[in-house]
Amino acid sequence: MSTPLLPSARRGFSLVLSLTIMAMMVMVVIVLAAFLSVESKLAKAAQYRTQSKLHALVSLRLALAHLQQEAGPDRRMTAQANLGANNNQPGWNWQTIRNPLWTGVWRSDRPTQPPAWLVSGRHDRPANAQSINLFGKSDYEADHWIPFQSDYYPTAGPMMITLVGDATAMPAELMNWPTSPGRPDGRIYLPKVQLPDANVAGAYCYWIGDEGVKAKLNLTDTRITPPSTATVSADQQTFNNILALRGTARTGIEILKGFENIPLGGIDARATKLHDLNLLDASAFTETTPPTIARKAWPSLTMVSRGLNTDSQWGGLKIDLSSAFEKDDAAWKASEFGEGPAPKDSTGNPLSGVTYTFNPNGRDNRKAFSDSPKYNVKYDSPFPGGGNGDHKIATLYSYTYNNTTVSGPTWEALRNYHRLYKELSWTTAVNGVTNNNLPTLRARTHFPNTVSLKNYYGGTAHYGHMYNRMDTADDVYV
Repeated sequence: MSTPLLPSARRGFSLVLSLTIMAMMVMVVIVLAAFLSVESKLAKAAQYRTQSKLHALVSLRLALAHLQQEAGPDRRMTAQANLGANNNQPGWNWQTIRNPLWTGVWRSDRPTQPPAWLVSGRHDRPANAQSINLFGKSDYEADHWIPFQSDYYPTAGPMMITLVGDATAMPAELMNWPTSPGRPDGRIYLPKVQLPDANVAGAYCYWIGDEGVKAKLNLTDTRITPPSTATVSADQQTFNNILALRGTARTGIEILKGFENIPLGGIDARATKLHDLNLLDASAFTETTPPTIARKAWPSLTMVSRGLNTDSQWGGLKIDLSSAFEKDDAAWKASEFGEGPAPKDSTGNPLSGVTYTFNPNGRDNRKAFSDSPKYNVKYDSPFPGGGNGDHKIATLYSYTYNNTTVSGPTWEALRNYHRLYKELSWTTAVNGVTNNNLPTLRARTHFPNTVSLKNYYGGTAHYGHMYNRMDTADDVYV
């Protein structure tokens, strides 16, 4: 027979249940508070991360603007700061030189203007003070920071930002000839520059390195290593290899430490950065332990440099004269090298990039070719197609020096020399001996020429083509 519970025994269960529910509620509150705290911290971290990205983007855009402003035009030349160390830091060595890898930009059209330095500037100067253009100045403003400056050379502290660190480069190494030529410190540290806006908290810094002055490590000879998209037969590849042997210039990577076993075809195309080198097959590249070769090479080697075929002295793109010299006679005669007008820009002025070069006095310009002077050359026979054989030709340059007009050789003479390959013929007999593979040049490149025969003919109007280039009656040397 069971005994029923008394009412007093049920009161303890209610208390336990209440305490359990309260504990669960407290636990829920604690968990929610923890979640809210974590989410708040994550949101704050995301905010800081976004802010940092925006600051980095600001720094990148300012750097690009600085680069475009100083080095964008054609008539600019860049070099590293160590180029002028002998003059600006006497007695320097690789451990004492200041800021050797800063990039300077010189103007070829203003040789007396000091170079601009492509860094963000000093932390104790207004933002963008470093990027103020130096046009028309012969010295730096007080706010400019120059690499060899001795009264401001921060190297450590919370204001310094590491832009190139130990994972990429190594400290300086003194020369120990012939074991090591020495090298500059490849690491870059710059101070933070505060953003100029009063309602924006943040800082930035940038350094623009010049990959163009470094030796490119991954150059390949397409005759030896054709592009992966090209299909080349074995016979053609053998012929390409023979052609490659005719040119002695090549990269010579194997003289560098660690690269002694690089194949003739060059570095594996999948390696696109210096830190990819340790991924190469050990039979091609031998890295040290810990890795140091790529880090040591960073100041002087690159795998990403590119260039444009611009004329840094006079501006514009460089001209491939071989394409001009290959014009047919009618097109050549009508061009600026012949009777045609000198090239003009959109405003009608002579193109500075192709029309001028220095006067011997080192100060003035002289015309390389222009509308005048053009020299009329007389022929004693008409063109093969008819018409007067007389025509005007341009000289390489013309200038006045000591009250005398001095003109250089003619563009026609250079064209004639370039086109000598058209005068090769293959003889069938030499001195009675048959030889079908002997080339013979059917022209004389220099003597006798029309001037040399002037006294014999009583003038230069004679059959000059008999003694010079033969493929056209236009051939002259004056």
